[in-house]
Amino acid sequence: MATQMTPSTDWTGFYVGGQYVRCDAGDSITSDDAGGFGLHAGCLRDLWSFVVGGEFDYDVPTIDIGAGVDADFAHLKAIADHDLGAFMPYIKAGFAAFDLDSGFSDTVDFYGLGARYAINDNDRIGGGYLAHDTDELDRAAHLRPTHSTCEYPIVFTGF
Repeated sequence: MATQMTPSTDWTGFYVGGQYVRCDAGDSITSDDAGGFGLHAGCLRDLWSFVVGGEFDYDVPTIDIGAGVDADFAHLKAIADHDLGAFMPYIKAGFAAFDLDSGFSDTVDFYGLGARYAINDNDRIGGGYLAHDTDELDRAAHLRPTHSTCEYPIVFTGF
């Protein structure tokens, strides 16, 4: 009887992509759910059963905070993954920069979970969730932002 091998996926490479972002930027009193779009770029290195890498993204959800004050977010992420073939669950953590049209901006820590699926050697789909440590922001902007994303990265292999 022949054993069936699970196809191997090499996650190594640079990638760029777009994402749809669902953001809740409310505080303990109000909630402001909003959607928007963003871009991301990163690099992963497949180390047999583990994958490590980094990513930068920039999101522009349509959030009205107070009297017409909009926000945008940038994330610098460290990524640690477990390679399960074409499926890759991951954890990520890093720093997020918040910029409000009112002139307030700050940098906070975040952490998150997610997963990606390799459609083929170059195309991936995925999604994730980020929670931000907003102790400093609570005093200044009354935000408790969380992000949910649907991502479509394109991988450039052979580098």
